[in-house]
Amino acid sequence: MKINRSKFKRTFLIFLPIVLLVIGFLKMSSPAANNDPSSKENAITVTAIAAQQMSVPRKLVFSGPIVGRDEVPIFSDLPQGRIDKILVEEGQHVKAGQVLATIDSSNLVIQKSQQEANVQRAMASISQQESAIEEAQAQLAQAKSERIRGEAVAESGLLSKEASEQRITAESLAGTHVQAAKNSLKLAQADLALANAQLAESDLHLRQATIRSPVSGTLIERKAKTGMSIGQTTEALFQILRDDDIEVELEVSGSDAPRLTKGMPVTIQIVGDVSGASVNVSAETVMDQVNAWAEAWSNKDIESYLGSYSSHFLPDNQRSKKSWESQRRKKLETKDNISVRLENINVHVEGNKASEQFLQHFQSKSISDDTYKQLDLELENGHWLIVKEKIIDKPLNVEPVVAEPNSSDITIYDGKVSRPATQIGRMDQIAKVRVRFDRTPSVILGQFARVSATSYSRLGYFIPESAVRFEGVSASVYTVKNGLAVRVPVKVGERIGDKIEITEGLSPNMLIIDSSASFLSDGEPVRVKMRPSKV
Repeated sequence: MKINRSKFKRTFLIFLPIVLLVIGFLKMSSPAANNDPSSKENAITVTAIAAQQMSVPRKLVFSGPIVGRDEVPIFSDLPQGRIDKILVEEGQHVKAGQVLATIDSSNLVIQKSQQEANVQRAMASISQQESAIEEAQAQLAQAKSERIRGEAVAESGLLSKEASEQRITAESLAGTHVQAAKNSLKLAQADLALANAQLAESDLHLRQATIRSPVSGTLIERKAKTGMSIGQTTEALFQILRDDDIEVELEVSGSDAPRLTKGMPVTIQIVGDVSGASVNVSAETVMDQVNAWAEAWSNKDIESYLGSYSSHFLPDNQRSKKSWESQRRKKLETKDNISVRLENINVHVEGNKASEQFLQHFQSKSISDDTYKQLDLELENGHWLIVKEKIIDKPLNVEPVVAEPNSSDITIYDGKVSRPATQIGRMDQIAKVRVRFDRTPSVILGQFARVSATSYSRLGYFIPESAVRFEGVSASVYTVKNGLAVRVPVKVGERIGDKIEITEGLSPNMLIIDSSASFLSDGEPVRVKMRPSKV
């Protein structure tokens, strides 16, 4: 069969462009073309960090009163008497041995005179008894001599037996007189010892009539008053702050107590009583407390969470606090992960009362909820505690009070933890910690101070919260492979600030997308911009 070559050539030239167009169209519509990692038009620009193990700083903030490190109470050792002079005033610095007050000693002087007379009388009695002993011994010697001569004469028959026996009896009686005189001497000596002891007691009472300071320091309290009867009070007459040494006494939760170790450095802010800055610092403290409440809730730290509530907290639906605590414990003891985040925070402080309004984002396996909430708090023993919790329709128009404190109203000092917690209360799970100033400030005891410390977490993978995607109780992050975002399931641990601990799922130097994680899908092309991982 013959083929017309010219006709074939014309037909080929006619259909060639059509074939090329079809091939080009198929290539353009191909999924591989659209998903090409090198396609800059389809890739999303993201930032990523390299997963590295680190220890994240945790800011701890507490408040408490300034107290004396060693406050020495001073009493009077006299059982009775009246104060006639007071020589010091509160706030005065005193030295060890300095006279603080004197007690009327008129009766004591009289008693001493009587005791001195008793001593003289006892000494005279001793002299008298010593003379009596000498006389009795002389009589004994004479009686003995006469008995011996009588025995010699009796052998010759010139002395009767009766006379000889009388001499023997006289010698025995003289011996008895000597022994009696010696016993009387011992009694007189005992009387002298008693009189001397009573005299020494009188001297001691006279010395005790002068009240002296046993230590050097500042007189912080004076209960003594002129004319006061010391027998009618059991309180200390004076209180001395030994060596002017002061500390801040903190009450911390059982979960925070182990983090405050001996010698741990801290910063201390002494808050003024009447400055506007003190209100601002209080508002910031309220925010810190509520953030700690949300963090304890997220971490399911039951004791810290419940410890954020006051003992007179009023639950809703007229329930008792005990019933409410039992119900909250059951919910927090479940295995479900919880995420609690607060936004749009407004704080208002008036004296020892405060309120905070915010938008609460709550997420668990079965619940995903956004709620406007208000917490009412009161200042109790230096801690802002929740007294009421309620859901509101929307935030009220309350101006947030979060201005920076004025440096002229607040002084910042360096310090250290001097007495870490030794025990945690079984009922309230509260521990006491003491913080000491590196340089002693001039403050008033009882004034409140705000103590800040930095504690570090255990070594682990901590990544920005923005890099973690939550779906119910499941969590995941996105890594990058061959220009594509790849979803990696992970398990989360504790939250510290804006960081989340990843306990499973990461490996060293794995690329983690820390932006736009909530908008990515598995296999989506990305353009990565690296940035260093920072705490």
